[in-house]
Amino acid sequence: MSTDIRWQHKRFTQEDRDRILDLRKRVFSDGSYDHKRWTWQYQSNPMGDSFIDLAVDKDEANVLAGHYAVISYKFSLGKDEVLGAQSLDTFTSPDYGRQGIFVELAQKTYQNSFDNGVKFIFGFPNKLSYPGFVKKLDFKDPFGFKVYKLPLRLGHYSKKIPGGSLFSKIPLNFTSLAKNIIFNKVDKLPADMKDLNSSFLDTLDYKVIRDENYLNWRYVDCPDRNYELFEYRVDGKLKGMVIGKVEGDFAHLVDIIPCEESDIEILVKGFVSHYRDQGIHCLTCFLNEGNFLESYLSQLGFSSTDKSDDFRFIIRTSSKDMYDKSMDDCKKWFLMGGDTDFY
Repeated sequence: MSTDIRWQHKRFTQEDRDRILDLRKRVFSDGSYDHKRWTWQYQSNPMGDSFIDLAVDKDEANVLAGHYAVISYKFSLGKDEVLGAQSLDTFTSPDYGRQGIFVELAQKTYQNSFDNGVKFIFGFPNKLSYPGFVKKLDFKDPFGFKVYKLPLRLGHYSKKIPGGSLFSKIPLNFTSLAKNIIFNKVDKLPADMKDLNSSFLDTLDYKVIRDENYLNWRYVDCPDRNYELFEYRVDGKLKGMVIGKVEGDFAHLVDIIPCEESDIEILVKGFVSHYRDQGIHCLTCFLNEGNFLESYLSQLGFSSTDKSDDFRFIIRTSSKDMYDKSMDDCKKWFLMGGDTDFY
């Protein structure tokens, strides 16, 4: 670390927003992340406050040197509802490298969130950012992730083969639903969504609380990711929902809310059937190791790829006493792509 420290800490205020977006674009070369996305992510979140800390130049306070932020999530930890916070964007100006900005800003952000009721920080670091969290910021690392895939068209395999496009539309999966099953795409959460609040997911120990406010914010109101929502009904009664996201020839199963465990197979089959009919080449599902969905996906023909070396789940509690050893058990957690910031 340089001994020439040229920055000082500043807590976020609204006038900092444009400077944050400018530096973010410079660091990540991502011009698609705009004011609408930022406002949705940091100011419209119904689960709680966002906590943002900044590094600014010592002599020119309008010059942004670094940024760290977490956003609140309501979690079920056993029988308790607690406030967690997901670690999101951390970036430093290339002009202020090797000055300890990442670690010091992170510590300040965590303490601010803990002082305001957050019980733990969690994140999904990739290989590059992982060492900083675990070695320098005292995060625990209980488990990693898998990606499940189900090819639906021969095109998933043949697109790189000369002349392979001739066979690209040949279906590889013939999953179908019984005629009395109502599985429909919908534009918004159904009015009786509250009936799923006491769902099968309530039997799982550790998970994000998927109430109506959260689901509307996460999937309906998101300004730039175009999620697709599906409902499953029996005799008019809502039995579950599933959320997808299309990217090119792929469709991702990003979330599932079953009323009962017996509804899970129908929800996944409906998802498969819909996107097969839409001409999608391959389905994917990102979920934690030990997730109860693994057995259902395997039974329906999905194959898994171990991504635990690439993506980990990390957690830092507000106190050592708060960390229960059962949190190390991946089978007690329910985490999917929709719980991350990259799906």
